[in-house]
Amino acid sequence: MDTAQRTGVYDISVEHGSLQRVQADLGGARYCLHLNGAIDENWAAAYQLERRESRTSSRFELDPVAKAVWFAGVPGGDSTDIIDALDILDALVDRVNQRASRTGH
Repeated sequence: MDTAQRTGVYDISVEHGSLQRVQADLGGARYCLHLNGAIDENWAAAYQLERRESRTSSRFELDPVAKAVWFAGVPGGDSTDIIDALDILDALVDRVNQRASRTGH
């Protein structure tokens, strides 16, 4: 995890082109996307707070070391469900950037 960025403005973004589908247990699917930007402990802590505070964001698991986010696909879902998930993830990352940019998440 990058610890160089302790304060200031965060500009982490979701790299949509990195979307990968991974077969999960019980026949489901999981998806992984990479994040662009320097993720430090402050940003990761802000991410966890935002994730806990939002029911729609709770499905997105952050791996700060890999700079990646994982989420489960909706059973029986289609491409519109993935597009909706990406929109929710983009909004989550924007909120985390704002929260982490304030002093002390």
